[in-house]
Amino acid sequence: MKSCLALVPADSSAAELEPVLAQAKSCSCDRIYITTTADGADLKITQQLLDWLCELYSAVAAVDPRQDAVPCLAAAGWAPDQLAALPDVQLLLAPEALHEQAAQLQQQLNTGKAPDIELQLQLVPVITIAAPEEPSSQRNEQQQSQEQQQEQQQQEQLLFDHVAVGGTFDRLHAGHRLLLAATALVCSKQVYAGITADNLLAKKSHKQLLHDYEARRAAAVDFMVLVRPGLTVTAGALSDPQEPTQAELDPTMRALVVSQETLPGGQAINSGRASRGFEQLQLVVVGLVGGGSDSKLSSTALREADAAAAGPDS
Repeated sequence: MKSCLALVPADSSAAELEPVLAQAKSCSCDRIYITTTADGADLKITQQLLDWLCELYSAVAAVDPRQDAVPCLAAAGWAPDQLAALPDVQLLLAPEALHEQAAQLQQQLNTGKAPDIELQLQLVPVITIAAPEEPSSQRNEQQQSQEQQQEQQQQEQLLFDHVAVGGTFDRLHAGHRLLLAATALVCSKQVYAGITADNLLAKKSHKQLLHDYEARRAAAVDFMVLVRPGLTVTAGALSDPQEPTQAELDPTMRALVVSQETLPGGQAINSGRASRGFEQLQLVVVGLVGGGSDSKLSSTALREADAAAAGPDS
């Protein structure tokens, strides 16, 4: 397995991340680890960080929806010595604008390594896109107050000791990885992952190409542990849609990570908890990769592509 590490600005947009991810793909990297230029703000898990995560996986979706991209962030406990210990990493990628920081990181990561296994640095041309700013004189006091409140909310810490997430997670793609990475980032101790059981997938198209429960469970669990080393992740099968989920039944659960599409399901779980006298879960909502339903990824579409590639007998 060939892997690479990318150093990118913590506020990169999807358009700015795409060239780096495309370079990793062109170098035939099976996995790309992504770290950011760290400062004090990066040590907090905030909505702003989750919004950046959505930008990252929107870029992944644009380059290759199945690209195995793993964020390795200081906020999740990643330090330079851990980055140096990543297996099979042969290449360090960075935008040209970060050449000094990238050279420093390269030196750190190569300390103590034999010359034949040292990381090579490749700088990638990236056009920085500046967002237009509206002059403050054109905003009234109410608008400015709302913006300040939203900014404050963006910076609030999102970290919980027991978090739940659910899904099918067949053929992990950028949308799955966004949901799972966000779950790992907002959890400090234990994640419970509800994974759709095989019996509920019997009517899916190209069902013969579906990965079985154990393969899907392992892929989801392993990915979350990669994002936050040391995280405890347990999983269980979602086999009956009429039965309450573990997120509803467990009084120690503190948060549930959902997408914009599955938010109603999260609200239903909170209603069930209320009827049991349990504390309401914080619903952590992640965006859609690409920013809208037109670009929503689909495991069904990926299975159809695999079936077409395999030929009429698949």
